[in-house]
Amino acid sequence: MTTTAIILSSLALVLSMASLAWQGWTWVRSGPVLRVELSNFLTDAASVPGEGLRNFLQVTVINRGRAATTIVAWGIERPGGSSMVAVHSERFSDRLPARVEPHASLTVFTPAESVRAFSERHGAPYSSLRVWARPAAGKPVYAKKSIPLD
Repeated sequence: MTTTAIILSSLALVLSMASLAWQGWTWVRSGPVLRVELSNFLTDAASVPGEGLRNFLQVTVINRGRAATTIVAWGIERPGGSSMVAVHSERFSDRLPARVEPHASLTVFTPAESVRAFSERHGAPYSSLRVWARPAAGKPVYAKKSIPLD
């Protein structure tokens, strides 16, 4: 009888711990969970006819959580804390502020020459610049990878 009680109580403890872990994980994922991704983007959509392709930095904010959020701004931060805040994005960008529903994304573009000028003006290589997006409620979310411009 005592071995059966020990086995059952051990099983109950393991299941309780699994349940607690599951509840913790679902609580963390219950709000918006944002991720910022960067890519290099070439298009002729923004050019004057006959100008050819232009290079842009594409910033995509993905909401992997269960709740919607509103993105109010995005920018590029250099070491030391100052930022280039993108005030005017290209006409083919999503407009800010923008609501990002669960499992949806927002994409904005800025000319690569603006990013290059910011990098040169502050003497900061692309690897030290951090792209961020700011939700209406909360701290900025930073991209994990560096800017993909050459």
